[in-house]
Amino acid sequence: AGSTAPVGSRPAAGCLSPPLHLHRPCVRMEGAGAAPAGARQAEDAEQTGAVEPALDANEDAILQELLGSPVATPAAALAPSSPAGAEAAGAVAAVEPGAEEEDFDLPEPTTPLPPQVELDRFCVTARWSLKCRLDLKKIVFGIRNAEYNPRRSQTLVLRLLKPRITFTIVRSGLVNVVNAPVTPEQARLAAAKVTRMIQKCGHPEAVCSGLVIRSQQAMASLPFPVRLEDLAEKWQRHVLYEPEVTSTAFFFLKKPRCTIGVTSGGKLAFRGFAHPGEAREALRRAYPVFLEFNR
Repeated sequence: AGSTAPVGSRPAAGCLSPPLHLHRPCVRMEGAGAAPAGARQAEDAEQTGAVEPALDANEDAILQELLGSPVATPAAALAPSSPAGAEAAGAVAAVEPGAEEEDFDLPEPTTPLPPQVELDRFCVTARWSLKCRLDLKKIVFGIRNAEYNPRRSQTLVLRLLKPRITFTIVRSGLVNVVNAPVTPEQARLAAAKVTRMIQKCGHPEAVCSGLVIRSQQAMASLPFPVRLEDLAEKWQRHVLYEPEVTSTAFFFLKKPRCTIGVTSGGKLAFRGFAHPGEAREALRRAYPVFLEFNR
């Protein structure tokens, strides 16, 4: 009677239940459309009443109401043509009153931009607040393509199909979008859709507040390789190149305010611009410089 059974052995006949460490329940909470596939996915969605990411056409007025406030942009990415950008440009001019404009900006390009060289992809990083506390368990059972595993992370992941954006939502109501391949206007509309879906999942007080486009990125490809060493030697005031640290050279422009990452294979990455038009203008002005150092 005083003997102790080894760990992992079968319980004795008089034992009411096995040890707790041998039978731990494993609960996995996923969205309504994540478990089944094919026809079973549609049937389960109808039974659970999952909310589709795409909204009905009669909710356009609600989306416009949610998008009442304009999208904010970082202060460092303000366009010089805007009033706020003009003030920022004036502040820079006040710091260096004797600086020549030609010392900081590129000359007007004389070589036209080929039609095959264009911006092919945009990525946006944004965030906003829903201004309320969220029940993530209720949301994950009410929205299709939502995932939430509290044992792994306290963040809910929501994926939209049109447009393709992945959102991360926390219990405090903060929503983040990281490197979504959309334009700022598409990200703004997607934010209103997500807010409307969360309202339908038992949070009618949720609002789309403080939408901020934190950063934008655009990609382009040159039809020729670039000699980065010679580029950095001639344009020392515009280029930062440390081959021991990274294989990318960073080309800085003042007008428009933009940073271009250049690789030896001719791949370009544009960052720091306020809107897509500035990225296209930066490509037009920098293309003759890169063409000069064609291998």
